[in-house]
Amino acid sequence: MHFSAAEPLRGRLSGAQAALLDALEPSMVEPPNYPLTASRLQALTERFPNDTVSWIARGAHDIRTRQPDRLLGIADRIPGAIGLWFRSRAELHRGAAGRAALEACVQEAPHGAVDCLVSQARLEANEGACQESERAATMLIAVDPGSPRGYASLARSEFGLTHDTTTVRAALERKWERVPESVREMERQRDEYFLAILDGEFDRAYGALDGWDKAVSTFADSLQRARPFLARMDLDLELGRSDSLRQVARTFIDASQTWLRNDYYDQGIETTRALYRAALIDRAEFLQRRPSWRRNRPSGALATSMDKPIYGP
Repeated sequence: MHFSAAEPLRGRLSGAQAALLDALEPSMVEPPNYPLTASRLQALTERFPNDTVSWIARGAHDIRTRQPDRLLGIADRIPGAIGLWFRSRAELHRGAAGRAALEACVQEAPHGAVDCLVSQARLEANEGACQESERAATMLIAVDPGSPRGYASLARSEFGLTHDTTTVRAALERKWERVPESVREMERQRDEYFLAILDGEFDRAYGALDGWDKAVSTFADSLQRARPFLARMDLDLELGRSDSLRQVARTFIDASQTWLRNDYYDQGIETTRALYRAALIDRAEFLQRRPSWRRNRPSGALATSMDKPIYGP
């Protein structure tokens, strides 16, 4: 959307800015060509080696396509909190050094290291260090009080510390107040689903899933449209509702063929796993489909503990 909006303004852009749009263009079409964008961004930084924005765009693309090894060299070219955040993302694939990079980011830019605090809160929650996660979430709220991200982080840590969904809900209500109105109902229904799961009230969870699915039905973003389907399949699997799962899987497959691909998310492997677990395909077909998914995912894709959700998707 932002890329399209910038098209009429090209004549007012500098050479580096126009070249940046050209570099990003391959990832904005269907199907996206991420390797071409990566090569163009590399050429862009070689052409404009002192343009920090170009280096940031290159690093952001490597985070998006999960290329941690390339991030280390890029991080050194970017001053301040963003460079330290890039370094932490790269180091998190290597071990404890990522924590040190996040701490350095927060210490150097305590009033601007929002992304570092978000990452730190998520990392500590996923590692079970909920008091440290709560500390990072509290700092994030103080630094960026108008953002929902601090309260989302606080909800995760509070559940780990208290296992009290009333306390978690109180944090989430503060989050919902800060979410843009266009996505507020989607966020609320999604959180209501997970709250119901935490309370063990599965009928209530299905009701929240209905609301979540309705809230995203008009979205163009396939990531958001896929999530309630996949959550429903997971819940059906856990509760042994095989007939319902088969119907949901078929509906999801039929619907998703008309959706745009999402930059961050591959629907294919999730659907394949669900089909296999629901006995809609056998093991041989599952193994046949899996290499296709591996070929089509972003090159070098890796996951760290910071990528795993602790509360919600």
